[in-house]
Amino acid sequence: MFAREEPQEPEDEDDYDSSDLGSDYNKMDDTDKDWVAPEDRMGKIFRAKPIHELFNAYYLSAANAALCMPKLDNMFLEVTNGWNRHEFWYRVRDGVANSTWSSGDDPKAFEPSDEVLQLWKQVASARTGGDLGVEFDLL
Repeated sequence: MFAREEPQEPEDEDDYDSSDLGSDYNKMDDTDKDWVAPEDRMGKIFRAKPIHELFNAYYLSAANAALCMPKLDNMFLEVTNGWNRHEFWYRVRDGVANSTWSSGDDPKAFEPSDEVLQLWKQVASARTGGDLGVEFDLL
């Protein structure tokens, strides 16, 4: 659910045989075996960003499920991808429904679509008869 820039392919690998995965590894010195290929390295935090369409679809699905749960008063969802983390928390306390979207470095890295907010407001109205409080926070 996070987009990441992919590493560039080296141009000088025309003779590489991808069907023989162990041949290059077996030829390496012991000091070279700790080397990790660029495509297998952990992505850098600053290069990842939420894909809004996927997050919105995820939260629409969660809201539709919540509409089928008449006793729901707490739902916590977490999406992680390496160092990136995004959380959603819906809770009802003392008859008041609140939702909090949290992201790592930027509380507004993801902002739900109007459709997502309207559906969660419908969930809050069905559970409490009131409106939904919306917050954005840092992790």
